[in-house]
Amino acid sequence: MASQSQGIQQLLQAEKRAAEKVADARKRKARRLKQAKEEAQMEVEQYRREREQEFQSKQQATPSSTRRTLSSSLSFTYLILAGARHFLAQTPPPAGHLDYRAKDPVGT
Repeated sequence: MASQSQGIQQLLQAEKRAAEKVADARKRKARRLKQAKEEAQMEVEQYRREREQEFQSKQQATPSSTRRTLSSSLSFTYLILAGARHFLAQTPPPAGHLDYRAKDPVGT
């Protein structure tokens, strides 16, 4: 009887360790997803700044009739960037994955 009780205790301890490992893995994954999202947003902003700078330099070097074309091009670029931001903010993670937008279920 004592060995059976000891076996049950070992199983409970193993289950607890497994649950801790899963919780730790979820925390690491949430941190990686948050970091990836932040990096993607930084890349989008860097791209926007580069395009804005390119637009400003071209605008100063071209006559006013051509500026309208450049302005349309820049507007299109802003639409693309807005779509990228929307995608990053609205796209849910794949099924079975931790939602990086949700609070950490463990509380850290």
